[in-house]
Amino acid sequence: MPHFKIRYVAEELALARSGRLTARLAEAIGCDAEWLKLELEPTRRVRDGGFVASEPYVEVHWFERPEPVKRAVAAILAEELKGDADYLAVEFVAIPADGYYENGERFG
Repeated sequence: MPHFKIRYVAEELALARSGRLTARLAEAIGCDAEWLKLELEPTRRVRDGGFVASEPYVEVHWFERPEPVKRAVAAILAEELKGDADYLAVEFVAIPADGYYENGERFG
């Protein structure tokens, strides 16, 4: 935890950047790199009966962080995963302290 759900990013790009991305994110967040979970979701966008390209999109599920940390994380994600897209969108989803459990026990 934090958990990054990555969509509409080429598998090759995500794999090539995963090591550097994890290190940069851990530094910006101030946590151990082992805590980070990167998940590449094989999503396809559908419109008018066919598949269409979509801009990269990352959902970040974590405990609330200050705005400067959010800005740093969003910038890192864009720098590493945007590729040739016009933009990369990031959505931060804050998990309340009593909303996360490990092994059946509330975390924090």
